[in-house]
Amino acid sequence: MTIVQIYTKYATIYSITNKQIKYLTALRNKKYRQQHGVFLLEGSKIVSELLHSELKIEKVYAVAEWAAQYHSLLQKKGCSFEVINNKTLKRISQLTTPHQVVATAEIPQHAIAPKTLAKNYHLALDRVQDPSNLGAIIRTADWCGINHIFCSPNCVDAYNFKVVQASMGSVLRVKVHYCPLETLFKENAGCAVYGALLDGKNLFSVDFKAEKKGFILLGNESKGIQRSLLPYVDVPITIPKKGGAESLNVAIAAGIICAVANLQ
Repeated sequence: MTIVQIYTKYATIYSITNKQIKYLTALRNKKYRQQHGVFLLEGSKIVSELLHSELKIEKVYAVAEWAAQYHSLLQKKGCSFEVINNKTLKRISQLTTPHQVVATAEIPQHAIAPKTLAKNYHLALDRVQDPSNLGAIIRTADWCGINHIFCSPNCVDAYNFKVVQASMGSVLRVKVHYCPLETLFKENAGCAVYGALLDGKNLFSVDFKAEKKGFILLGNESKGIQRSLLPYVDVPITIPKKGGAESLNVAIAAGIICAVANLQ
């Protein structure tokens, strides 16, 4: 379908209703995302990845040029979409410079097969609260082939817009779960817990091939891993430092540890 045909066919619905705009802007709030079970995505790259994912799409709102380019994929996916003008896009966008398309998708409910957890590495995050950090961690996990991330209930919401954007589409593939980490570790006692601590064993001396697989535990950006979780740590690990920096960004630390664990 050409841009001209798109303009002609959808000429009467360039401006979506105020009710729709109110709904879309409400999804910026965690309370309403949880209430509706839906989250927002924005930009050509991430929405095109959404169209290729297994997630259920609620609706796509796109300018005519984007709708024309992706029309066959939209039809193949069978998802509802509306063509909007740039003025409307600016009203619903959370970006300073809107990127052609906004979409809503259902928040996935990921199942866990407990018996498979001991066969792989997974991330466990304790009170990670910065959206950019969580987004970067999800992206790193995706790169390293880590399929599950377990977050404590007081971590930032993985479907926060900033997290989704920072993940660069990886949140569509990596399965993010929220649960009390104490319960997770108790119920999966056959898995090892590698805790990132300042006084742990040198990361590069740990033989990840010889050790049991399980959870790589990282703590809050400023406070680290809370004390109640320390008894569950089987292998304390640390990234050795040579400079004067007081601490290492949690997303960077996750990248280094995941790379070392997966390269062995």
